[in-house]
Amino acid sequence: MRILQICDYYEPHGGTEHYVLNISNALENLGHRLIIAYGIQSNKTLKHENRHEYFLPALMNPEGLIDENSDRALNTIISKHHPDVAYFHNIPNYALIKTCSERLATARYIHDHRFFCPKGDKMFIIGGNTCDFPMSISCYFNTFWRGCLHPFPNISLPLIKNKVRAFKALKNIQLVVASQYMKKCLIYNDFSPSAIEVIPYFCSYDRKTAVEFNDFVFFAGRLIKQKGVRYLINSIPRWPEQLNLKIAGDGPLEKRLKSLAQKLGVSHRIEFLGSLPNSDIKKYYETCLLTAVPSIWDEPFGIVGLEAMYCQKPIVAFNVGGITDWLIDGLNGFLVKRKDVRKLADKISYLFYHKEIAEKMGKAGSKIYQDQYEKDHHLSRLIEVFEKISA
Repeated sequence: MRILQICDYYEPHGGTEHYVLNISNALENLGHRLIIAYGIQSNKTLKHENRHEYFLPALMNPEGLIDENSDRALNTIISKHHPDVAYFHNIPNYALIKTCSERLATARYIHDHRFFCPKGDKMFIIGGNTCDFPMSISCYFNTFWRGCLHPFPNISLPLIKNKVRAFKALKNIQLVVASQYMKKCLIYNDFSPSAIEVIPYFCSYDRKTAVEFNDFVFFAGRLIKQKGVRYLINSIPRWPEQLNLKIAGDGPLEKRLKSLAQKLGVSHRIEFLGSLPNSDIKKYYETCLLTAVPSIWDEPFGIVGLEAMYCQKPIVAFNVGGITDWLIDGLNGFLVKRKDVRKLADKISYLFYHKEIAEKMGKAGSKIYQDQYEKDHHLSRLIEVFEKISA
């Protein structure tokens, strides 16, 4: 099969971009041919000798504008390579997606909330709660009442209008999501359930080693408000004194989180590791007591959970978004009510005092991963979707 993958960054930029690169390699290993079109170019943009790659800056135009050069390039790609299917990721140019769907079978993976939330994370600035409204004119009013967007009509209204146009343009293409939660979000935004396929992510690790259960909790992720690291740090005074925290990742809140740790008197119990390569992150998964996922936004999926499960570690997480797809309370970890610092500390402490339970949960998580989230499961279901829409 000839597959045209269309993405924003064609480099190891973030979770979605790593997925695009991993899935491209995996599909090629199965004998499929890949053509790549991307919308953002940098000095890190990849080049593959055996792959046809095209830079189309119009992909990133949120107003749905297609310049003559990009339209000609899209025609060239289709007429020269005859792809069987186009597979879109994080592309805001709804008109270009619609144009492509009129020429060949098209699927789009909805990786996050940006597709149906003008702000992008479904969180209100005022109050810090999550939004349960469908994308509509209510987004405009919430701009003023709850601080969703910059409170000026000339900024927020065009964003909302573009989202509405995108919805109309993409009603007839195949949508793919990673979790049942994301499918629910699309359904209450008036997309047909039959047009939405749930195909969970997979973990990119491919070699298992021996695991240890040492006295530290591990967090991996960006240091931003949505990831809820401050709630994790606030819970440390309630942990056993021997238990520490290691944080892998960087972000704009790093200085503030270090100040919070100092204020609470727990700085000596936290190690900020900074941004690490995946191979180093895997070592911390393998040697921690448990992995904490204290996200306060509705995680579209939460791939860190799969990474922890692959490494046979239990997870303690806030009960948000798509996390319940892979975390079964009491089986492979614990679910805690969003922002409940006391309960978060209680569950973490419980696993410290009952390491045999932590080990049992880790093994249960590993089995769940093997049964449901191996790369082969993802590939087979994805290829089934491609074959269905291109038939």
